[in-house]
Amino acid sequence: MKTAKLSFLIAGALFSVASVSAQASSVKTVNSQSTYSNTVSNIADSLSINDVNISLTKEDLVKAKNFDLSNQEYAKYKYIMEYTPRGKWTPDIDPVIALGNTAKTEEERIKYAKLAYKQRTERERLETAFAMTMIKVEQQNDPNSPRWMNWEQKKEFALKDTPVMANASGYANTETVDVFLDPTLCVNDARCLVRMTSTLQAKQPQTMLKYHLYNATDESTKKFKATLASKYRSKLAGVSFVDQGSKQPAKALPYMTVNSQGKNKTISLI
Repeated sequence: MKTAKLSFLIAGALFSVASVSAQASSVKTVNSQSTYSNTVSNIADSLSINDVNISLTKEDLVKAKNFDLSNQEYAKYKYIMEYTPRGKWTPDIDPVIALGNTAKTEEERIKYAKLAYKQRTERERLETAFAMTMIKVEQQNDPNSPRWMNWEQKKEFALKDTPVMANASGYANTETVDVFLDPTLCVNDARCLVRMTSTLQAKQPQTMLKYHLYNATDESTKKFKATLASKYRSKLAGVSFVDQGSKQPAKALPYMTVNSQGKNKTISLI
């Protein structure tokens, strides 16, 4: 009787262990299936690029649409960034530029160049509009601060009690305006570009205007000059540009100095 009872207890214990193991295995299998199912359900498309299968998630399809690209083009972009040197050279490059840089034909390059231009001009339009609204709001909240004066007001403030026009004998009095800036930063700052174009807009016939460029590159200098020319090309005559290299500026950029009749004023353009 004792032997039979002991055998029954051992069999019950073994059954319990087997049952717990089976349940654990079942839970693990369900979790694994659930994870796999979630992953698969997020894959919205799959395309072959150079015999490599590229999966596009639902998020990828949204990004493709927002960059004005087809699913095939966005898959090609993912292939470029994952499997070619371009992904290492410029890991943060945007899809349109990546596709343009790896285009094989002039027709493709023109297509992506036009798309990049469209997106850049739209971005600059929105950034400029927001920068102007920022200035307007700041002026409304602190209208008496010289910081928010426009360029003409700052110039008037700087030249207060200083004669700048022709004297009684008819000889013109030359004023010298020097503007100091970092074009690499300025061309990517809508508010800075607005203020720089304002300095050119305010230029008078007797004004000697000079832009001092710090940490400039050929590209940033070219873009800065093009921005000025797009607004006030006729006033660029006589304007000079001085490359200051990597010199340390005297004040925080950008700023300007106005000199007339031996009197000099320095004004921040930040």
